[in-house]
Amino acid sequence: MAAPRNLQGAIEAILFAHGEPLVSDRLAALTGASVGEVEAALAALESSLDADESRGLALLRHGASAQLVTHPRFADQIAELLRGELSQDLGPASLETLALVAYFGPISRAKIDHVRGVSSAVSLRTLMVRGMVERTREGKGEHRYQVTAEFLRDMGITDREALPDFDELGALLTRSLAARDASGEKQGQ
Repeated sequence: MAAPRNLQGAIEAILFAHGEPLVSDRLAALTGASVGEVEAALAALESSLDADESRGLALLRHGASAQLVTHPRFADQIAELLRGELSQDLGPASLETLALVAYFGPISRAKIDHVRGVSSAVSLRTLMVRGMVERTREGKGEHRYQVTAEFLRDMGITDREALPDFDELGALLTRSLAARDASGEKQGQ
């Protein structure tokens, strides 16, 4: 794959869609650019976002990883949004996401998105802000989501295996993911 003509724009789109930090090596693989080209594009993107006060995003760099985040100059507005979210009931999308994390966690966002058929980024953020779900990472692997001890306490259980129909639903997800993997292998041949 050849690097896109607008590498900076491609990286911005990838980081926005992913919603979590990505390392430069992964961005290079996704764009077909070299790591050096990616680093230069990230520096230009960071400069561009910081220089334009009308932009609501900032580039957060931590080591070799980069993530698009809301710009600190809009912290008051974001805090107001989060206060509003905390005062509302969870919507159907968040409840569906919470059920998947509760029954099948630790689970990756990709698997949650596969089962739901849509992106779960906003629902996961809402659940994390409310302290119901936490994000973990083992080694350099993908982030995994699981329910918090507070969630289990609030549900009145000590272990997620105590959730209704735990074994039956676990088997259902396992079959669904196996079917997805099998169809992906057939398409790749």
